[in-house]
Order: sequence, then structure tokens, then C-alpha cells
Amino acid sequence: MTRFQRIGTGQNAPLKLLLPALLIVLALAVVAGAPARPAALKTRPCGYLAIGKGWHVHATHNVLCVNARKLITKFFTLPRCAQAQQSPAKPCTINHYRCVESYVANDIGLVRCKRTARLVTAKSNQ
Repeated sequence: MTRFQRIGTGQNAPLKLLLPALLIVLALAVVAGAPARPAALKTRPCGYLAIGKGWHVHATHNVLCVNARKLITKFFTLPRCAQAQQSPAKPCTINHYRCVESYVANDIGLVRCKRTARLVTAKSNQ
């Protein structure tokens, strides 16, 4: 018998059977430990803006309300953001925030300005 005929038999056999089982357990542990999706950012009310039909502003706790209102005001007043207001889902970047306007239902607008771990939203009146 050559030495290559002994591979998989004898002392190495239990190790070869155990290795695939360990890989499966490791893969399952990685999948179970990974979050299904990123946690939603919680926002708080930051007041009302009387621009157009009126907007209720919300922001995460790491954004000052005064800055959140200024950001939404800039979104509606900067000429370069006019196209983002006319085309749903067209982004406009303001102070490193990516702002997108969309419509929820019944002509209710929603502006979302997102930056790493920061979120500012504004929802319009009807």
C-alpha cells in the first residue's frame, strides 16, 4: 500500500468527518449573529415649517432641531434642489445630507435627509 492510499483512513478519519460539521456550525453562527437589517433611526418632533403647504419636521437625537429646520428650509429654497422637488426620488445633497422627496399618499410629501447615523424628515400637510 502506498502512503496516498491511507489518506482518509486511520487517525485522520474522525478529523475529516468533524471538519464539515464545524464549518456548518460556524456558518450558522455567523448568519444568526448578523442583524436582518439595520435598526431604524428613531426621530423626535422638531417643530413646524410654514413653507408651501406646511411641513412637520422630525430629527434623530444627534441632530439639533434648529439645524433640522434649517436643513429642510435649505432643501426648499436652494435652486439646485428644485429638480429634487419636482422628481420623486431624485437626490439633492445639502451639508453632507442626501435629501430625497417622495409622496406617501393623497398628495402628502415626505422629505428624508440622511447622513451616517443621522436622519431629518419632514412630512407635509394635505
